Amino acid sequence: MLLKPSQVRSTGAVLGLLLAALALPLAVHPMTAAAQTSAPTGLLIPLYSYPGVAWAEVMQQRLAFPSVPITVIINPDNGPGTTWSPVYDQWIVALRDAGINVLGYVPTLYGAASQSSVESAIAAYKQMYFVSGIFLDEMSSVNGYQSYYSTLTSYAHSQGLGLVVGNAGEGVPSSYLGTVDVILVYENPSVPSLSTLASITVGQPKSDFALVSYDIPLLNTSIVDTMANYAGYIYITNGALPNPYGSVPPYLSKLTSDLSMFALQPSIVVQSQGLGGSSLTGLWLTITSGGSTVAEGFTPFTFTGTVGDQYTVNVFNYGSEVFTNWQNGNSSPSQTLTLGPSTTLTAYFAPEYSIQVQSVLSSGGSLDGMWAGFYQGGSTITSGFTPTTYEGVSGGQYTVCVGNYGSYTFSHWDDGLTNPCRTFGLDSNLVLTATYNS
Repeated sequence: MLLKPSQVRSTGAVLGLLLAALALPLAVHPMTAAAQTSAPTGLLIPLYSYPGVAWAEVMQQRLAFPSVPITVIINPDNGPGTTWSPVYDQWIVALRDAGINVLGYVPTLYGAASQSSVESAIAAYKQMYFVSGIFLDEMSSVNGYQSYYSTLTSYAHSQGLGLVVGNAGEGVPSSYLGTVDVILVYENPSVPSLSTLASITVGQPKSDFALVSYDIPLLNTSIVDTMANYAGYIYITNGALPNPYGSVPPYLSKLTSDLSMFALQPSIVVQSQGLGGSSLTGLWLTITSGGSTVAEGFTPFTFTGTVGDQYTVNVFNYGSEVFTNWQNGNSSPSQTLTLGPSTTLTAYFAPEYSIQVQSVLSSGGSLDGMWAGFYQGGSTITSGFTPTTYEGVSGGQYTVCVGNYGSYTFSHWDDGLTNPCRTFGLDSNLVLTATYNS
């Protein structure tokens, strides 16, 4: 008699039989969900084929490279179907026993599928199969459906399904981040460029994103490294339309091996903060090596490179936020290092405020052309003639001095101070008015 989905499964025996039938070594290495998520980048494999050789090959890669987390998507019948399949059930259990996360495929028709129908499909997966999460395909990428996906994610979590991946296939508004656990933001028959990767991941943690490239005939390790720098889940295959995922690529072992080596390579983590230690994210940066840009994106950003190679991290101002220094005191926005142990670089930024100095006569008339100097730390920054303006950095200590000329003698500042030199901490735009007697 066939086992029903609600019955306890004898999972180890099933896995042993499946692997033995395909002449694969039995060496199960169970891995908890917490352990899997600790790896920087794993595989997200659509297994859109009937259980068999491709499924066994994925298990073999999991056993051969246990440091690489693997998540697969299964699709019995454009969703769970209406009838429980003992074949799917046994293979899903085998995948889970090998330490592989299994997601059930559910289409959402870009938000047109009713919430109740999607929740019914999620509940059916929970009832019929031993899945660990849900894959919401055809995810909308336009505003207006955020609550739709948030509600579906909450429902899946309430059913004990810990991972919900949404497939938008392209970049989404930032308001979609958090509506699902992971968003697949690239699914194309090409390899994403650096500029594309930077724009679609918008400076958020790479664990929020997945990337899929299909119709890629040959695998290049540099492609794997580049995609892994921007996403917590990737997949590359030579499969092409109409079903790129009917089998696994012949280079699956190399893909998994490359990811296992990537996980062992030291990384450069670049983060940004305000001068006072306040959180500050979304500042643009590039990483160059040998004169070429090897990565670009927004803080916080993690780049995994090659030990012994030299890299230069360049950060850039944005709006009123102005770079001041790195945590080691270096005031150049470019920081060069030779990669050894993993390194965290913190770039400090501060808002830029203006200091405007103007002059007037005590009698109330206007007076322009009086000399004014700007100083910091005992050194001259710049000087000019009133009215004159200097752009300073928030938190800095500045001194402004004005001079006399001819019959015009400094009397006082607008707040009553009578010293022609005044020092202050900059925390807003300032207009300083010097009054002169003639």
